[in-house]
Amino acid sequence: MHFVGHSDGGAIALRVALHHPHLAASVAVYEPVAMRLLFDYNPKDRSASEVAEIARAIGRHLNGADVENAGCRFVDYWSGAGSWARLTPKRRDSFARGMPAIQAHFASLIRDTPSLHDYRGVAAPVLYMTGRETRASTRRIGELLRFALPEVEPVSFDAMGHLGPVTHAEIVGTTIARFVASHSALRSRAARKAA
Repeated sequence: MHFVGHSDGGAIALRVALHHPHLAASVAVYEPVAMRLLFDYNPKDRSASEVAEIARAIGRHLNGADVENAGCRFVDYWSGAGSWARLTPKRRDSFARGMPAIQAHFASLIRDTPSLHDYRGVAAPVLYMTGRETRASTRRIGELLRFALPEVEPVSFDAMGHLGPVTHAEIVGTTIARFVASHSALRSRAARKAA
């Protein structure tokens, strides 16, 4: 199978490829949020401290039953200041209701089990995509993972942030399709040779 994921989904795709190598023909990820790596690397680095601060801010708002401001902090962190205000009331309400689960995701990702060394065990080829306008946290995670992954094809997109697959779906989708097609063709040729 070819695993594709963005953000949390990217972290999951890498983890499945790590723990079930026989299932993964390739992995295509856009800024996986393997946040534990930041804290292992240097918990005082800006990349880790900004994640810790946003997680604390969301927690403070949720402890005060203020799901709207929790949602605002989350959306503006990943999409840029003012992004929350540009959402429709329906989208804001949807994010706000989901904030307790999102807070749990932050905590889980910070305590996730794979270490940087573990990612060296990902046997499948990995397309690692990132946006040049991304956050310090995802930029550093990308630097660490691109160093650790044994077979990685890095792609950096201009004028994109963490939500590149949403804001620039066509170019990201085309890049993924090309990568998957090339690795499907390679596996087919290898299988014919083995037969």
